[in-house]
Amino acid sequence: APFFLVDLDFRLVTFNQNFADTMRFMFDIDVELGCNLLQYISVEKDREKIERHLKQVFNGEVLVKEDYAGKEGEQRSSFEIVHYPVQHEDGKIIGAATFFRDITARKKMEEELQSSEKRYRQLIEDTNLIIIQADKLGGITYINDYGCQFFGYPSQDLIGIDFHDYLFSDVDDLLGESQNILELENETTQRVVRAHFTST
Repeated sequence: APFFLVDLDFRLVTFNQNFADTMRFMFDIDVELGCNLLQYISVEKDREKIERHLKQVFNGEVLVKEDYAGKEGEQRSSFEIVHYPVQHEDGKIIGAATFFRDITARKKMEEELQSSEKRYRQLIEDTNLIIIQADKLGGITYINDYGCQFFGYPSQDLIGIDFHDYLFSDVDDLLGESQNILELENETTQRVVRAHFTST
C-alpha cells in the first residue's frame, strides 16, 4: 500500500515506491525526500484538504477517510486513507504517517449498482404490472404503485399482510373471468410475485 511520512512542515521524511508511483499517476510528478508534500499536489481542493487533515493529525488525531484525489479524468482516483500522528520518544508529535489504498474500482461498482437499482426501481414504479415482494412466510414486504392502485389500498395497509390469504382472493373477486398470468420466482429468503392481469 502507498505510504508516506511528513514532518510538521509537510516535508517528506520517507515514502515507499507505491506512493511515488501513485503520485506520478495522479499528478504527473516525481516526488523527492525533503520536499514539501503540498507543492506536489496541483489540484487546489486536494491540497487544501490534505493540509487540513494533516494539521488535525499534528494535533494528535487519528483520521480515517474515504476521498477522491488527482487530476480530473481517469487520473482522479478514490482512496481509503489513514493518517497517524508520529511521536518522538518524549511523546512530542513530530509528524504524520499516512497509509492509503486505491478503492476506485470498488467505488465505481457501488455507483453503478446504485444507478442500476435506481433504474430498476423506476421501471418497477412505471410498469403496468402488479409487482409484489414477499418474505418466505408470504408477508408482503413491497408492492408497487400500480399494485396499490389495482387493489385500492395504500402500500402501508398492504405491507405485512399474507398475500395468499388476502390479495389473491380479492383478485378472483375483482377479475371474474379475466385471465391471470402469474410468474413466481423462488429465492432463499423471499418470493417475488409478478402479476399481469388482462381482461378477456
